[in-house]
Amino acid sequence: MSASENVAIVKQLYQAIEQSDRTLISPFLTEDIQWYGLTLNQGVEAKRLQGVQEIIDFFDVADRVLQRNWFPETLLPQGEHQVVVLGKGEYTSKLTDYRFEDDWIHLFTLKNGQISEFRAYLNAVTLLAISS
Repeated sequence: MSASENVAIVKQLYQAIEQSDRTLISPFLTEDIQWYGLTLNQGVEAKRLQGVQEIIDFFDVADRVLQRNWFPETLLPQGEHQVVVLGKGEYTSKLTDYRFEDDWIHLFTLKNGQISEFRAYLNAVTLLAISS
């Protein structure tokens, strides 16, 4: 896949995430995807998720506890297999009504037109605030 095709795939994934139908996410992910980011099950913690079902479960939990608006602002292809995304997020806890914003970086690795790895890099100050 070309760098521009990889960027288009990542853009389409963000669009699929914003919709409630989780079946839209699966076609963008390899079956053995590695997903490094935060989980929300028992509070906020960094964790590696593996496989499509764990990622779908993550978004189901996130949708129950957070109102989330992601704004991917800059998508930068890095070589033939990676896309770096710089963006912002606005979040509101559905449990406490706590509101916060965050700048983030997402790194996607693609293989054969699907995302095989995802890594989220978030603002440490924001993480401390929401996990206390």
